[in-house]
Amino acid sequence: MENAEWQEIIAANNTLTDQEKHFNTLCTEYRKFASGWLLATFSGAGFVLTNANSLPYPQELLIALLGYAGSVGMVTLWNIDIGLYHRLLDAAFTEGLKLEENYPQLPQTRHNMVKLQGGRGIQPRVSWFYSLPIFILLFIATWNLDGYLGISGWTAWGLWLGTFFVYSAFSSYIRNDNTLNFRRKVK
Repeated sequence: MENAEWQEIIAANNTLTDQEKHFNTLCTEYRKFASGWLLATFSGAGFVLTNANSLPYPQELLIALLGYAGSVGMVTLWNIDIGLYHRLLDAAFTEGLKLEENYPQLPQTRHNMVKLQGGRGIQPRVSWFYSLPIFILLFIATWNLDGYLGISGWTAWGLWLGTFFVYSAFSSYIRNDNTLNFRRKVK
């Protein structure tokens, strides 16, 4: 292989590495936003609990609204993180894998990362980062809405089952929509 061709390969690898760093940084920022969003939701609930007597609306209703709003915000951040930026990161990473496969003299960093993750990528772990707080927020919101409405029996069960059916279906879809199917993409 000529030196000029090898320099082009190195430059392509460096460009892909820079893209991976960029999109990984964006994903990290969205996870920071999600942590802040969760903290703000709990802070709002704490404010409602400590000032319940001076607020114009019932405590249970406000906490339920905060919980549902918090979970919607977390779902939105989750979707942007995994649905957009992680897929862009995946595109650069997959091209880097192809480059490593075509030129084994390059450092095999990406292939080693795939092996260490068992071929699945990090999406299942990141999904738990989002889905567990969403579950907790929905639990708190539904518990308080149930208390506010004063419902019981089958109506309460319907509210609980409806909420958790939607949660389960969405979170299962996101967790199982694996962006890193290397057997399909690299070959």
